[in-house]
This record gives sequence, structure tokens and C-alpha cells, in this order.
Amino acid sequence: MNTTMKYMIGSKNTFAFVLGDKTNKELQEIDIWVAGELVTFIDNAAFLTQFIASLKSELEDLKAGNVDSDYVFLNFWPTLDDVSAPIEMNDDQVFLKCHLYKGDGKIISAKLDTVELMETYGTRIKQLKKA
Repeated sequence: MNTTMKYMIGSKNTFAFVLGDKTNKELQEIDIWVAGELVTFIDNAAFLTQFIASLKSELEDLKAGNVDSDYVFLNFWPTLDDVSAPIEMNDDQVFLKCHLYKGDGKIISAKLDTVELMETYGTRIKQLKKA
């Protein structure tokens, strides 16, 4: 079963999830954008159960402030093996530095509003549960 639909949560210019085709009951295409760059350029097929659990875990960590200098954001293995993303939280902002594993190993930096990021995660979780 392959449905053609695109549903975006967030903004590609800052941070966004784009829900794409569902290839079967368990796999869903999900593109992730940071600072205008696609970071799921190699693998964007997500096993929904695992991906939703990973999103929930990261959202809980963000809400609780359980983010230190060793925290790796976008830790959606095996869905997102294209990037590693250390993160720092500072009051109402999140600083994200994505190290891309393609070409010259480009680094993408983004400063995100913490509340907006958490809302994006929460909305994405709800949408994926419906998928």
C-alpha cells in the first residue's frame, strides 16, 4: 500500500518533520529538515513503532531538561543514520549542531525555540499514531 501524501509539521527553515508515503503498515517515509537542509537524505524510512517511541523519549527529555553536553538529539536509529546532532538547552532556546554524513561532512547549526520544538514533537507523535 503506497499513499501519496505530504504533511509538514514545523518550518523547513528552522525545524520540520514531513510525513510522506506509507509503504506498508510498519514503514513510513519521514523527512526531517533543519535550518533549510534535509537531514534524512540517505534513509527516511521509519519503523513507526520505534520512531514514535524515540520521539516520545526525546520529548520527555526536553520537557524535563535532561539534556547535557553529551546528549545526542535526533537519535532515531536506524531511521536517521545520516546525521549526528549534539544539542544544548539554554533557558527558552535549543542550540542544535547537525553533522551530516554526506559529501564534505557539512555542519548545520540551528537555534530553536524550546516550546515550539516540543510542540512540533507532540504534534508529530499525534500524526504518526493516526498514520
